[in-house]
Amino acid sequence: MSTTAKNACSRCTAMWSMARMAQQRWNTSPGSATSVGWTEAPLAWGIAHGSKPQKAGLGSGLLALVCADVIRPSMAWLASSLSPHLREAIEAARDPRGFAELRNARMPGQPDQRRTSKALKALARILAAKGGAIDEIVAGDVLELLLVATPNSTSHTRLAYALLQSRGQFPP
Repeated sequence: MSTTAKNACSRCTAMWSMARMAQQRWNTSPGSATSVGWTEAPLAWGIAHGSKPQKAGLGSGLLALVCADVIRPSMAWLASSLSPHLREAIEAARDPRGFAELRNARMPGQPDQRRTSKALKALARILAAKGGAIDEIVAGDVLELLLVATPNSTSHTRLAYALLQSRGQFPP
């Protein structure tokens, strides 16, 4: 193996190891338990260390880490998250083509644009928790989100299933 190839492998291994450590740190942090108030601990830590962190900055930073697949919050955490930017960010970072296909899909009783957008957000939550692309979502992923979904979002999760089913990804 050439020196260049060895260096590339070393860099890849180091990046993989750092991402695993980031996920482990996230899993043990107070913020990983629930999306409600997750910023309190990092804000307090920053202030204690002479910084003035901003809540919006923490949210943007976390969203970037999720989109880059460095950390994967739990499905329950994502189901309770109120992030208005999750769908757009995951769509752009992970699978723009897959989201566009679903947005343009035609199905019986075509839902309105607002409901479709909420269904796409449900799919973005799945990708944020599981990784991968739209084509890699399995029925169990949708069921897992449905089990932790808030009462207001179960219909969006069901519509997400129907969108994937309409493209032949799931059986009827």
